[in-house]
Amino acid sequence: MSGLFSAALLRLDHFFGVRARGSSFQTELLAGVSTYLSLAYILVVNPAILSKAGFDAGGVLFATAVASGLSCVLMGVWARLPFVLAPGLEMNGFVAFSAIGIMGLSVEQSLGAVFWSGVLCILLTWVPMRERIINSIPRGLQSNLALSVGIFVATIGLYLSKLVVFEKGVPSGIGYFSSPEAISLYLGLGVTLILRTKALSANSSVWSGAAFLIAIIVSTIWCSSQGVSADKPLELSWSMLENVGNLSLFPFDAPNVFTVFLVLFLIDF
Repeated sequence: MSGLFSAALLRLDHFFGVRARGSSFQTELLAGVSTYLSLAYILVVNPAILSKAGFDAGGVLFATAVASGLSCVLMGVWARLPFVLAPGLEMNGFVAFSAIGIMGLSVEQSLGAVFWSGVLCILLTWVPMRERIINSIPRGLQSNLALSVGIFVATIGLYLSKLVVFEKGVPSGIGYFSSPEAISLYLGLGVTLILRTKALSANSSVWSGAAFLIAIIVSTIWCSSQGVSADKPLELSWSMLENVGNLSLFPFDAPNVFTVFLVLFLIDF
């Protein structure tokens, strides 16, 4: 039995080049667990955000899990690189609060714009033109683009916590600093900072990744005690499969769709 196990490890080592790259199976397993704990929050946040724009929360959860899982498997088996792929928080926020909430696109039209922006990005990568374009962008501008995405994500948090009031997509006033949603933000942020600080001091990547999930659990317990809940509770059932393919492949007759397409393409690019 041990001989078969050793042979399997040798095959994996040869296929992925673990030791050839100066790593080990123990290191890779630890890194995989810590990376999963760092990014598993998207399974909670993605349905929560998109459901506010009319998406079925169960369908979003199914799509998030399947898309992330298949992408990670392809990245590992095909590219043989330990990179994790999952939906971007900035893209779902833009679709929910700008494309649908402000510009008036339907769920199907917005998904069509997402689909074609991804197709164009893949084509430019395959050429390969994408790498040349990215390398031609000054480093300072690349940093500013990353910063702007971070600010946009932070703005979504301020909106959901009701710390800032928005009207037609523009901040119009200060909200309530003592609302249950605001306190939930304080708790989640505080727990994350404390746990990540301790994890860094102890040099523990697993606890550093788990900080996000623990913060979500703490915030969820608080919201449950205060009666704060989603508009539509998440239901895991076969009905979530009904949303597969629920997109418009010809969305470009809708107003503002080219603007949405361009923004999504730039974020993805």
